[in-house]
Parts: sequence; structure tokens; C-alpha cells
Amino acid sequence: MFGHKFTARSLRNIRVKNILRISQNNISSQNKLNKYIAQVRIFFCGFTNSIEFLFPFLIKKNFYI
Repeated sequence: MFGHKFTARSLRNIRVKNILRISQNNISSQNKLNKYIAQVRIFFCGFTNSIEFLFPFLIKKNFYI
């Protein structure tokens, strides 16, 4: 590795690989976040529906998540 001469092409390849790796990480974390948000949203919808069922006078009909 120490004997490696950095040319413009090799530097560009390294940069592209790093960018690709970073974007892959961002995509996977974004997917995890989206799944988590979907689960939380489902939970909240079920929660508000049960509250509405038990205490219908507390919640007005224009309540959306």
C-alpha cells in the first residue's frame, strides 16, 4: 500500500467507492427510519381508535396522523 502511487484515476475511484458506501448507508438507515415511522403510525392509529371507542366524546373526528 505504501508503494502505491496515487494517480487522479485511483483517487477518483476511491472517492466514488466512498460516496457509494455512504449513500448505501444512508439508504439503509432511511429504510429503517421509514419502517419505524410506519410502525409508530400504525400503533398510534390503533391507540386513537381504541380511545375513540372507549371515550368517543374526547376525540373530534378531524383528528388525523
